[in-house]
Amino acid sequence: KHFVPNPGWQERFIKSTARIRMVSAGNKSGKTFTCAYESACYSLGEHPYKKIRTTNTGVIVTAKALKEGIEKDILPAIEGVVGSYDIKNIKLNPQGTPFKIIWRNSSITYLMSAEQENIVFEGMKLDHSWLDEPSRRDIFIALLRGLMMSGGHIWYSCTPLEEPWMYEELYLPGMSGKDSDIEILEGSTDENTHFPDSEKEKFYKRLTEDEIETRRYGKFKHLTGRVFKEYRPDIHKIEPFDVPSHWPVWVSIDPHRNKPHAVLYLAVSPQNHKYVVNEIFV
Repeated sequence: KHFVPNPGWQERFIKSTARIRMVSAGNKSGKTFTCAYESACYSLGEHPYKKIRTTNTGVIVTAKALKEGIEKDILPAIEGVVGSYDIKNIKLNPQGTPFKIIWRNSSITYLMSAEQENIVFEGMKLDHSWLDEPSRRDIFIALLRGLMMSGGHIWYSCTPLEEPWMYEELYLPGMSGKDSDIEILEGSTDENTHFPDSEKEKFYKRLTEDEIETRRYGKFKHLTGRVFKEYRPDIHKIEPFDVPSHWPVWVSIDPHRNKPHAVLYLAVSPQNHKYVVNEIFV
């Protein structure tokens, strides 16, 4: 099938040669189909702007449960941008859920979920990776390690509602130009011409100001409003020091059903100033 990226972030994304790319875009902005097209081009070795070595091995990670994310989001997007002859076979796991695409040129793309344990992402040798929606940092690092031998590319498609580590470690260095390996591509729901403007407006009017920034324009403002509302690195980030032994230490625990529990340790000075002294994930 023929996919024509919209002028703007979609076209820049397809042309980008950055090692790490993050599409930070609003809901229904076309990010999933654009990234599906990129994944297919890499797998088939047929890219309009890049020379891709084949056969190769890739992985696609959905933030949802495996069956829901792969069957409802990923495969429809893949099948929407390739021809029926491009996919030789789709392998199912014992539960009947797709877990591997075998392409007509014998390239392989594994289908995975961010709800899987960290260990399943370790030890893979990869040429390209696509993560659909924010994931925990452990998965990103494991996939990045798997790309070391090939020097392959990794990209995110996301509406930034979760995973604040992505803001500090990917978004800020990419937007500021401090890390030349990272490119951030922002897009809005307005750029999707397949939805009538009247339906978009009905959706927008139900959103708060923070939600509009994220769900319409793909900005991290909703996330920063929830997690970093008052945080400013130039004020709150200080040089390490030895905490006096008589200061009390508070422990804050943020439990989660599907992810490691976050534990934060705060030392409290006699002036009631609180210092984050450690964090662990268990």
